[in-house]
Amino acid sequence: KWNVPAKERLHTKAMTLHSDFPYGHHPESTKMKAIPASYPPTVQLIFLVDAFTPYNGGTIMLPGSYKQRQLPQGLDSRLRIMNRTVHVTGDPGDLIVYIGQTWHGNDINVAHHSRVGVIAQTLPWYFKPMQSHMYTLPYRVEKTLSPKVRHYLGLKHSHFFGHTITMGYDTVARKVYHATDFLYDMLREGYRTHYGFNRFRRWSLAALSIPAVVFLMRRLEALRLLFTLLLGMFLGVAMTLERFSF
Repeated sequence: KWNVPAKERLHTKAMTLHSDFPYGHHPESTKMKAIPASYPPTVQLIFLVDAFTPYNGGTIMLPGSYKQRQLPQGLDSRLRIMNRTVHVTGDPGDLIVYIGQTWHGNDINVAHHSRVGVIAQTLPWYFKPMQSHMYTLPYRVEKTLSPKVRHYLGLKHSHFFGHTITMGYDTVARKVYHATDFLYDMLREGYRTHYGFNRFRRWSLAALSIPAVVFLMRRLEALRLLFTLLLGMFLGVAMTLERFSF
């Protein structure tokens, strides 16, 4: 638990009402023409680690909003003022289950402690994940997974999402860490290509050996060359893996 000063509590912001993936990411999100109304494609689950109350920023929902098949664009403030939203409360260990298209968000946390919950989402297999696990999950981890888990994570299919990096990697520190881990995993384990993991790894190590040799002769220039090569290799391979199914 952590204490929140009163002056900070007054500036805590509430999350706007929204629908979860794939609704909120649909190109025709105001009409949802391509999403069938016969059954809900997604069901959300929130496992309560702490109690959810009206005072600690617990989840709020608009009952029946999933039937409208549209997003609450421009309606957020009016719905809150009209008090049509309800607080979903519960005790630690409880489970909240709701259809993903239901308009929901979280309220302002004016309590003196944090609120923790774990959210999970169920989707049919034919929906691509919102985040490209093929791009973000190191192969050294992927190869330890069972075929069923790899299938559920979508690791057997092509995933191209322009917002992958921004999903939790929007800080400089995270980007540097992710780039370093990507390069390390590529050199250690190899990566998905038509030519096989080992061949691509040998090519990478051979390319890195060139500036390493030059470094003994021209230190500063070689260091710049090494940095440029690593950066170019990361960007090129990352974009290739993200765009095409290898």
